[in-house]
Amino acid sequence: MPRYRFSEFTLSTRTRRLVRNGEQLPLIPRYLDLLIFLIERRRDAVHRREIFDRVWNDVIVSDSALSQAIRTLRRTLGVDPREPRFIRTLSRHGYQLTCPGLLQEGDG
Repeated sequence: MPRYRFSEFTLSTRTRRLVRNGEQLPLIPRYLDLLIFLIERRRDAVHRREIFDRVWNDVIVSDSALSQAIRTLRRTLGVDPREPRFIRTLSRHGYQLTCPGLLQEGDG
């Protein structure tokens, strides 16, 4: 299972923990799933439908639920919504993770 490092963050997919400078950041499981999915697909612009199919595949949710999840992720990552540093909104399409320098390593 991979572990991702970007900026001051480490995301372990094995332990399902997001850590900033040694401090674990709280995220509900679906929001963590969303962050992992965006990281896995970081080279792509991910359509909202793909996100719903992957993260909320067992329930029906509205676009506002996804918007709230993105807002929470940005807030957790310490991002100013007017200057998206890690998650870029693609109007009428979806989202893309923008993390120059993201490292993927084994999480054994």
